[in-house]
Amino acid sequence: MINILKTLLIAGGLAYLGLLASAIWITPRALYPAPDISYEMGGPYEFLIGENGQRIAMTYAPLESASELVIFHHGNGEDLGTIQWRLEDFQSRGYAALSYDYPSYGHSDGTPNEAVLYQTAETILQHATKDLGWKPSQIIHYGYSLGSGPAFELGRRHPSRAIVIEGAFKSVFRLYTIVRLLPWEPFNNIAKVDQLQAPLLLIHGTEDPTTPFSHGKALAEAGSEGTRLVVAEGAHHTNVWEVLGDRFWDEFEDFLSANQP
Repeated sequence: MINILKTLLIAGGLAYLGLLASAIWITPRALYPAPDISYEMGGPYEFLIGENGQRIAMTYAPLESASELVIFHHGNGEDLGTIQWRLEDFQSRGYAALSYDYPSYGHSDGTPNEAVLYQTAETILQHATKDLGWKPSQIIHYGYSLGSGPAFELGRRHPSRAIVIEGAFKSVFRLYTIVRLLPWEPFNNIAKVDQLQAPLLLIHGTEDPTTPFSHGKALAEAGSEGTRLVVAEGAHHTNVWEVLGDRFWDEFEDFLSANQP
């Protein structure tokens, strides 16, 4: 019996060490699969210089009649060129739009990690308020997939008009472990969801194989009073807007109307 227990303990210890190794070496590499660059600098794309001197590729779509700015925090398999259509959609609905590439994405310098992504997003927000003249009460943070991390972090640090999150996860590790097994949690959204200084709208597909619907539901349940969850029946991770169609804008604008500052 003692030998069996020793074997189980050794096996469990080795499994845990394997999990730690995966977390340290494999997860960061899988988390930032930057695509081939899909755009050239110039035109709508320009550089913002961060505090560390590194260049951040960004694009700003102003609109003279807009009273609100959407800062779009994109997913981990995208860059500014592939999400340009989203910014144009927001602009067509009367919103100014701003987005940026994470370090090593597109033409942005640097190496991505959680802290660096947060600092990059912070630099973009400060540019929006200090250089472009937007007030915090006019800024909507829209985070898609990986972009939910910086959107939640900025929403926790700063007041804003609203936080809108599509295809979010509770944390990166809990996509694989379900419950917390490690002493740290990259992009620990579930710990921040009730700390936001703005109303929260969550949008999630029921058939999402990348970030299962259970994650969106858990975030909604943990959110502050007034948190709203839009369920996209049958949608996967990348086609929520297409599946929702006009309902996306109905839900988005109704949420904003219900949460006037």
